[in-house]
Amino acid sequence: MSSAEALVEELARATRCAMTEELGGILRTVREKCPADACISFDFDGRLHLYVDVRTSDQVSNVERARAGTRIGMFHSFTRGKTPHHPFYRRLSAVIDA
Repeated sequence: MSSAEALVEELARATRCAMTEELGGILRTVREKCPADACISFDFDGRLHLYVDVRTSDQVSNVERARAGTRIGMFHSFTRGKTPHHPFYRRLSAVIDA
């Protein structure tokens, strides 16, 4: 392996670790404000989206209120809706600017 290839491989590894750490930090921040049985997921389509699936509308409201003091400005464009393929869950979605 050439030194250039080794450098590219090292850079790719460092980038993956940084992304994993950042997403892990966001997940911990969100998890602290959610019920224990909440399903939290991310999606990326050019923008990073957060999905929090909970059982009741009251839990959605509680998560919305709790996020107010969490990493101010990181989460925006909140929407409420149904959770695909899980009819007994409610979803709170947001866009994340890390």
